[in-house]
Order: sequence, then structure tokens, then C-alpha cells
Amino acid sequence: MFLQDKYKRNEKWAEILYHKEEYSISVSRYYYSVYQRILKYNKNKEIKFDEEDLKEKGHLKTIKAFSKNFIFPVDMNKKERKNFRETILELKELREKADYGDEHISKQEMEDFLEKFRDIVHIIDNQ
Repeated sequence: MFLQDKYKRNEKWAEILYHKEEYSISVSRYYYSVYQRILKYNKNKEIKFDEEDLKEKGHLKTIKAFSKNFIFPVDMNKKERKNFRETILELKELREKADYGDEHISKQEMEDFLEKFRDIVHIIDNQ
């Protein structure tokens, strides 16, 4: 339950920060809301890392194991499944820019991110 509380709180704060036009911080909180959903899924499904996953570091390792073991909705085709995985990595990349980059996240980047965030969350939460 703790991870669920965390991802809900991160999403709540991300939304508040979004409305205050603090896009860099908002992106970071939205990303962690997705990442904590992934952690919760992996924990609930008792997903273990295989040898290939262990070659990766940190978040990539967790995301890779999740992507390989996620039970996709039956109506998602192969291309949509690939896009799902790629979108999670895009969210991660923008979070890294938000946290470590030299420039702020633009309103357009934020809007694009938010659309992807909602798509990913909808699929994970309705799993």
C-alpha cells in the first residue's frame, strides 16, 4: 500500500506544480508516480530480474523487467506494446532533463509529457 500512497501523492503534487507552471519539478513528480506504479506492479507480481535485466542500472533495470512481464490488455497490438515501452523511456529521459539539465522544461514539453503520462497511467491502472 505504501507505493500506492506514494504514487498518488506524487501525482497530486505534480498537478499542483503544473498549475503553478513549475514544469521541471512537475515532470519529475509525474515520472516518479509512473515509476512507483511500476515498482508496485513488479512487487505484486513477484517479478524477478533476469540476467539481461541485471546488466542495466537503476530505473532501466526495473523498467526493463516490468516491460517484459507486464500483462498487456488483449486489444493492444504488437506496435502499441512497443510504443508503451518506448513511451516510459521517453518519460524517463525528460525527467532526467528536468532534474539534471541546464534548461527548464517548456510548456510544450510539459503538455506532451502529460499526454504520454496519462496514456501510460491509464494502461497500468486498468491492468
